[in-house]
Amino acid sequence: MKKMNLLGLRTEKPRLTMHNQRVKLTGTTLRSIPAAYPRRYAQKENVIKWEILESLDVPCADISYCWFSERNPRLVITMHFSRVIGGFDKDIELTFTSPMAVQWEDETFGLIDLPELPACAATEFKSYTYPTLIVPDSKWADLYAARTHTAEEYKSHKVAHYAFVSMNDLLHVLSQENPSVRVVEARNA
Repeated sequence: MKKMNLLGLRTEKPRLTMHNQRVKLTGTTLRSIPAAYPRRYAQKENVIKWEILESLDVPCADISYCWFSERNPRLVITMHFSRVIGGFDKDIELTFTSPMAVQWEDETFGLIDLPELPACAATEFKSYTYPTLIVPDSKWADLYAARTHTAEEYKSHKVAHYAFVSMNDLLHVLSQENPSVRVVEARNA
């Protein structure tokens, strides 16, 4: 009998084969989602402000990121706050040492659904989205955990969905660990 994960997907590696000029994917079969899964998945998503610095309540202009796949892999994200006139004059660097998934999106097209996003509280920036968020009941995090964890592990998974929002970018990160955060001088990336 083939091993299946919580979503009913075979855990063996999928392989592509050609049949009469059509591509067939074998080794991955999606079945109905087991009853144990929807309990977490059915919860309504919400978003909370992740206040990485107490005084940081201004929008972010841009986001840069770099993946280092070395012996000690890491994802380094730079949030360019210094590019906003009248905002924070430095940038923020976040480092995830073992992220599970990363997705960048243009600010205008959000493919990963997010509920209504909170605004910055500073008077001059009330029409801008708060830049560092956590999605506690994330469908994306639950779906990812269901594919990578056993049924028992899934019940208490700690996969967190971080959402970083700027005027030009959306960056989503799934991780089981919090990133390190540091304030850096303005960068011209």
